[in-house]
Amino acid sequence: MNLLDCTAAAVPSGFTGNGLPCRVTLFGRAFTDPYLLSVADGLQHLQGFAAPAPTVVARSDRARLVVCGAHLEGLALNWQLTLRGERMIESTFSSPDYQLYALAGGPPFRPGMVRVKDGGVLA
Repeated sequence: MNLLDCTAAAVPSGFTGNGLPCRVTLFGRAFTDPYLLSVADGLQHLQGFAAPAPTVVARSDRARLVVCGAHLEGLALNWQLTLRGERMIESTFSSPDYQLYALAGGPPFRPGMVRVKDGGVLA
């Protein structure tokens, strides 16, 4: 989506036959984030994967973005964020309730995170 200058949202959509989570990726023109997120929210409610209500209401056309993998500062795709004037606000760790995986393909290699009951690590 970055190369096409589009916006996208990955929405949980169920589980594969071997129990791994799967998703649907919705995409639209650049700067259609609010509309796309409302569609994603509706899909999550239909699927029974509704997220909790947000605690922060956006007051401008800028959004905070969470990245992991090749878009992190100092890695291969970070230039795509800095080219658009983005800046790092905060560095944090994932919850130990998640296990981080390197997905097939690359370079750059892409991360995948799965919620686990045991075996997660701070990454």
